[in-house]
Amino acid sequence: MNAHLRRLAHAIGLAAAIASAAACTVTPPPATAIPTVVVAISSQKAIALATEACRIPHLILVGEPTAAKVTLMTLAEADTIVRTSGEQTSYPIPMNASVWLALIDGQFQLIGGPPPAAGGQPTAPPPWVGVCQVIVDANTGVALVVRNRPR
Repeated sequence: MNAHLRRLAHAIGLAAAIASAAACTVTPPPATAIPTVVVAISSQKAIALATEACRIPHLILVGEPTAAKVTLMTLAEADTIVRTSGEQTSYPIPMNASVWLALIDGQFQLIGGPPPAAGGQPTAPPPWVGVCQVIVDANTGVALVVRNRPR
């Protein structure tokens, strides 16, 4: 009977330990808050503004874009993507300001160019498929940079 009591006491002790452990609460570490960026210009408005900016006087977007995408980021991040190697840039807003980087795909046409040779007819080069990169200030809607590049 003594062995039976020892087993019973062991079982009761084990049950008490499990109950005690179950009563413990573990506090998770505080969640890292993801900052909410509030901007005045919506992504849809940024696409419309960027598309209009791609219709610059000498190299224009012909018709409607075939694709349009915008990404909210800092001006420093957008500048790194758009700037060509060795190019110096300056902007009227801080580099940590929020901007929309818009990528507008479509067909582009060069307007103008060198004058034709004497007696020749002016001819425009054929349209080409490319991407128009536009950095749009996310608070004012101003197009800070417009670059048309071949795909």
